[in-house]
Amino acid sequence: MSTDQAARAAQTPPEPSPGGTGGIWTPERRPLTIGLVLAVTLVAFEALAIATVLPVVSRDLGDLRLYGWVFSAFMLSSLIGIVVAGTLADRVPLGRPMLAGLGLFAAGLVIGGTAPSMEVLVAGRAVQGLGAGVVPAVAYVAISRGYPDGCRPRMFAVLSTAWVIPGLIGPAIAALVAAAVGWRWVFLGLLPLVAVAGLLSVVALRAVPRPDRAARPVEQPAERTRVRVKVQAADEPGFEVVRLGDSFLIMGEKPRRWVQQTDFGNDEAVGYLADRLARLGVEEALAEAGAEPGAEVLIGDLDDAVVFDWDPAAPMASGASGPGKRGGHAKGKQHLGPRGTDPRLTP
Repeated sequence: MSTDQAARAAQTPPEPSPGGTGGIWTPERRPLTIGLVLAVTLVAFEALAIATVLPVVSRDLGDLRLYGWVFSAFMLSSLIGIVVAGTLADRVPLGRPMLAGLGLFAAGLVIGGTAPSMEVLVAGRAVQGLGAGVVPAVAYVAISRGYPDGCRPRMFAVLSTAWVIPGLIGPAIAALVAAAVGWRWVFLGLLPLVAVAGLLSVVALRAVPRPDRAARPVEQPAERTRVRVKVQAADEPGFEVVRLGDSFLIMGEKPRRWVQQTDFGNDEAVGYLADRLARLGVEEALAEAGAEPGAEVLIGDLDDAVVFDWDPAAPMASGASGPGKRGGHAKGKQHLGPRGTDPRLTP
C-alpha cells in the first residue's frame, strides 16, 4: 500500500455498526426504556415483596387456610396473562395490551390494598397476576421490535436487573412500609408509580412498528412489474401479479386458498382448480404482465408458494408438483373431470 493510500485509509471514518448508532438511552428510546424497566420492576416488587408482609396480613384478616393461595393465585393468573399477551401482540398495537396489563395490575393493587377479608385479597392477587403476566410479555416483544440488533442484548440485561433488584431490596422495603404506615400501603403505594410507568411506556409504544409479513427479508430481483386486476364480481377481492425477474408471483386470498386446498394427485380437483383460475382471469393477467410459455409461476405467499411451469395452452394447475418444486407441463388435460362438483375447494 502506498503512502497516499495509507493516509486516505486513516482518514476514512469507520462504518456504523449494523445495530445502529446510539443505545437504549438515546433520546428517542429513553422513554420506552424507562417505561418498560419501571413497569417490570413494579411487577417484580409486588411478586416478591408480599412474602414479607403476609404474616401481618394473615393476622389482620384471618383465614390462615388461604395463606398459600395469595401466592398461587398470582402465579397461576400470570400464566394466563402471558398467553393472552402473546396472542394480542401479533394482532394489535403493543400499547393496547400494555395499557390493559397495567390497568389490571393497578386494579389488583386497589383490591388487595382495600381487602376486608382473605378471600378478597386472593381475588385481588389473581387480578394482579393477570396484569403481571401481560407486562413482561409485551416488554419482550417491544424489545424485539423497537430496538436495533445491537441494543437488544443490553436491553434484555437491563430488564433482568428489574427482577434482581426487587428480589434483593423489595422484601426489606415492604417490611419498612408495613411497619411505618401499614401493610395496605405495600399495595396502594405503588399506584402512582404504575401511572408513571403506563404513561411512559404506552406513549412510547406507539412508535414501535407492528409486524408486517410483507416486509420480511426475502431476496428479490430489483426489477418488478405490478399489474393489478379488478374482478367484475363485487364479492371477489381481486389478485395481483408481481414480476420477479423471469418469474411471476400471483398474490391474492382466493388463488392462495384454492391452491392450498387442492389435492394434486386427483385429476378432478386439478381440473376444478384450473377452471376457477381461468374464470378469475389469471391467464389474461399473466399475458398482460408479459409471461412467456414455460415461465415460472408461483401462487401463494412468496416463502411458501406452489410453483408451476406455465403454458397458455394447458391449465396451470396441471403442472404442479407441490410447494417449492417446479412441475412439468401436462398438455391435453384441458377438460379434466366435471367442473364445479369438487367439495374440496370452497368459493
